[in-house]
Amino acid sequence: MHIVISGYYGFDNVGDEAILFSIIKNLRYLNSKINITVLSNNLESTKAMYGVNAVNRWKLKEISDVLKTADGLISGGGSLLQDTTGLKSIPYYTGIMRIAMMHGVPVFVYAQGMGPIHKSFNKWLVSSTLNKATGITVRDESSRQLLIDIGVNKEIVVVPDPVIGLDGSLFSTTWLRQQHISKPIVAVSVRDWPSEINFKERIARALDRLAQRNYSIVFVPMHGVHDYKTSMDTAALMKNRSFIAPGNISIGEKISIIGQANLLIGMRLHALIFSAITATPLLLYLMIRKSMPLLLSQNSLSPVMCARTAGTTSH
Repeated sequence: MHIVISGYYGFDNVGDEAILFSIIKNLRYLNSKINITVLSNNLESTKAMYGVNAVNRWKLKEISDVLKTADGLISGGGSLLQDTTGLKSIPYYTGIMRIAMMHGVPVFVYAQGMGPIHKSFNKWLVSSTLNKATGITVRDESSRQLLIDIGVNKEIVVVPDPVIGLDGSLFSTTWLRQQHISKPIVAVSVRDWPSEINFKERIARALDRLAQRNYSIVFVPMHGVHDYKTSMDTAALMKNRSFIAPGNISIGEKISIIGQANLLIGMRLHALIFSAITATPLLLYLMIRKSMPLLLSQNSLSPVMCARTAGTTSH
């Protein structure tokens, strides 16, 4: 059996890579001899990390050629079908699905978070494409309702985010052990986001108060250099010492760091999911709305506190 996987892969985003890790793990559990091809932005990294085949996600002829040999296309997970972060996402991901359909390949939309979808053309593009899919699953009820509202008339099943199925206790971290931290840890996942206020300064002040109460502050960048820079910026605003994990350490190490923390303060969705699978209490710093409905639908293992910044730009 040959399965092709399409998603936001090969961009050093830990959340999406954790989704891919979980999908591949489950596919191999079901069929140890399965042939998997991932559409990726970084072919060599994807091949080396997961032991799969990889095709350049931008080369449509190569994608078409590999889909001709496939038994199925999995589109997902993650927030692929939305037009908030860019106008190209919906045409791209529905385009991949339509190429598969053109070759008679079954398309499975897997554990996606849908929307927001603002433009009428994009609503039509999503509904007309998904109405031809073999199966549709979404990761929260609001995503299901959105698809119904825009005209998807196929069965839509709500399922857990793929990462929820990982056993957080199986991972370890060499980096954290090398820091020789003896105090209780507060892990922090921050991201940049357009805002009318300086949320980094507010977070830095809060982290200083925790440091004064004898906690060690450990930043865990979830999206490569992007979150590493935001972590550096926030740490620079602090008066107390903090630690910043390298942006390129493995998914397993990041899960383990969060698992060894006494608290996670998080803005990235999959940092929050990592806290759930390791039973680490979390404070959700809410800048975007996609985190809350998912966490509420997952029956998270961790106690959840929510802080929202008034006046922020939310989508």
